[in-house]
Amino acid sequence: MAIHTTPCPHNATAHNLPTSGFGRETTRRTKPLAKKTKSAFVFTIGCGIILALVIIFVGLAVSFAPNIRQWFSQQLAIETQRRALVDNWQAPADDVSPGAFFPKKVANYQLSFHDTKADIPSLRFDIPGWHASYDSDDSQVDVFAYQVTNLEREALFGRIEKINDNEDAPAHMLVMTSFRCYLKTSTHQQHLWWMKDWLLVFQTTDTQDREPFVRAFLSTTSKQNQRQAAKEKP
Repeated sequence: MAIHTTPCPHNATAHNLPTSGFGRETTRRTKPLAKKTKSAFVFTIGCGIILALVIIFVGLAVSFAPNIRQWFSQQLAIETQRRALVDNWQAPADDVSPGAFFPKKVANYQLSFHDTKADIPSLRFDIPGWHASYDSDDSQVDVFAYQVTNLEREALFGRIEKINDNEDAPAHMLVMTSFRCYLKTSTHQQHLWWMKDWLLVFQTTDTQDREPFVRAFLSTTSKQNQRQAAKEKP
C-alpha cells in the first residue's frame, strides 16, 4: 500500500491559515453580548430614575397628606358655619323700610348713609333694591339688599357667570354655591348671600377679605329682626 503525503507549504504560517471564518464567528457572537449588556445597563438606569421619582412622589404625598386633610377639614367647617348662619338668619318683615333694615353699627363699622340706588353695573344688576355704605378707620363696604326668589337668584348668579366667561379679564376667583357667590377681581371683592328670599351683596375695593364683615352684618341684622318680630307679637 502506498501512502501519499502532501507537504505543508513553507509559507503556510499561522497567520496565513484559514482562520477568518472562526474570527467572524467569534465577532458575531461577542457583539450581540455587548449590545445586550448596554441595553440592560440603560434599562437599569431608566428603572432607577422612575423608581426614584415614585419614591419622591410618595414621600411628598405622605408629607403633605396631613396638611391637605387639615385644609379640607377647615373648609368643611367654614362651609358648615356659613350654612348654619343662612339657615338661622331671621328675615325682616315684608314691609320693612331701608332705615329699619340697615343697622347703624356693624362690628367696628358705622353706617354712613343708605338710599335706593341699588344698581351694580359691574354685575349687571339693574333691579329694585336698597343700598347702604359702611365705613371704618381703614375700610369701606357697600351693601345692597334685594328681595328675590330662588329662580331670580339663579338668573342673577347666571349673569355673573356670563360676565366671567365673556370678559377679557375674567375674575381671579369665582366661587358659587346654591346660596352664596364670591367674586374676586383685580379691583373688587363681592360677596353675595341669598337667604329666605333676600339677596345681600357686599362690595368693596379692600384687598383684605371682608367676609368677617359679612358674617357680622348677618348676625346683627338677624338679632335686630328677631327683636322687632318679638315686639310685633300680640
